[in-house]
Amino acid sequence: MKPLSLVPVCIVDDDVELRATLKHLLEDAGMRVLEASNGRDGVELARSGDAAVAIVDIVMPDQVGLETIRQLRLQIPQIKVLAMSGFDSRYLEMAMKFGADDTVRKPFSGRELVARVKRLLESMS
Repeated sequence: MKPLSLVPVCIVDDDVELRATLKHLLEDAGMRVLEASNGRDGVELARSGDAAVAIVDIVMPDQVGLETIRQLRLQIPQIKVLAMSGFDSRYLEMAMKFGADDTVRKPFSGRELVARVKRLLESMS
């Protein structure tokens, strides 16, 4: 497996503060982070940035997370997707049906998020 610092992780969330927090957590864990504020940009950034993992919020304006997951699966079949939501758990169940590899319910701890991302990266090797 490549060193974590060489494997981009793409955060797709419209909440600027949450993106900044997640970026800080993942960079502290040695990962390279890409950020997008909506699903359309997230798919493009993940593709052009050769992201290995996309962390996708389910409820976003412009393009909802379920459509973003579907697009990621179509355009980058090898990418691992971690879906997150603070809403009803049915959103996360739907995310799995749309192709997410794992889900996490907000609020979550930084330790939990980093562990989930590392597990997804390890599953690629």
